[in-house]
Amino acid sequence: AQLKGAAENLMDTMGLTPWTNTHPFVQMIHQYIRSQVDEQSWEAALAAGRALTVEQAIDLAYQQQESMRTDESQE
Repeated sequence: AQLKGAAENLMDTMGLTPWTNTHPFVQMIHQYIRSQVDEQSWEAALAAGRALTVEQAIDLAYQQQESMRTDESQE
């Protein structure tokens, strides 16, 4: 949710309409993720993501990617 908020903020700043708002596969993934957390947590993470600078958002994306790699290697 935090990365989604950051991406939405960046696209809004550039005046772009996110294609992710209309892509069925992406919408399905968003619905799944939202079903895993309560509404308050989701909204808090979105707000936190929207407040990130571009550099902070990139750092967060790298951290998430590294975390996923670590999880996969432990399986």
